[in-house]
Amino acid sequence: MGNSEDYYGGMDQETMDHMLAAFEKNPTSFYMDAALLLVGGSPESVAVEEFKRTMVKERPDIVLHRARWMYSYELRPYLDQITIPCHVIQSSKDPMMPVEVAEYIHRSLSGRSVLELIPTEGHLPHLSSPELTNPVLLRHIRQDI
Repeated sequence: MGNSEDYYGGMDQETMDHMLAAFEKNPTSFYMDAALLLVGGSPESVAVEEFKRTMVKERPDIVLHRARWMYSYELRPYLDQITIPCHVIQSSKDPMMPVEVAEYIHRSLSGRSVLELIPTEGHLPHLSSPELTNPVLLRHIRQDI
């Protein structure tokens, strides 16, 4: 899932291998670091603490298997086969997925789509900023795009 001429935002194999090795070495430490990246905001925020609490309950072998599975698939070639309406929601400061990824997805979909950038940080804006994300979701439901 690396970068290409028309796509920026992929993760090269070396980076993926490094991340998985760090997880295998110390899952608990990895969870703590990942919570800050995924949720964003203050390390002491309720959202970060709740995310960490739920992450440590998951078996590390399952997390590792899911991560390997997730990053082994290249789904970009299939985006143009998606014809249903889509609402692409993206944090403006997502350390896991740059805005260019959301723009690429939006551009590549064959059906009607809307791209909406939320002025927040983190990969999971519904956790870090529900006050910003919920109105976007409600707008999507009401507009029936």
